[in-house]
Amino acid sequence: MAEPEKPDDRRYTVFFRFPDQQRAQRATADGRTTTRKVHAAILTRAQAERVIELSRPYLDEHHPGTRMWIAPF
Repeated sequence: MAEPEKPDDRRYTVFFRFPDQQRAQRATADGRTTTRKVHAAILTRAQAERVIELSRPYLDEHHPGTRMWIAPF
């Protein structure tokens, strides 16, 4: 009998790297990028995928070439 699939309870963050920058930044809870006073959002995998889905059209129009990816927090 196969074991039931365990839920993914890990936490993730979304990284952005704009084409004119050398360093990546993390997404905040309100969808912006981090600063020294604003910290990265801790998300489930589904939430992180949704952030990318919602951000992609804006970034493609205003910052073409921006890379986005999900990584464990």
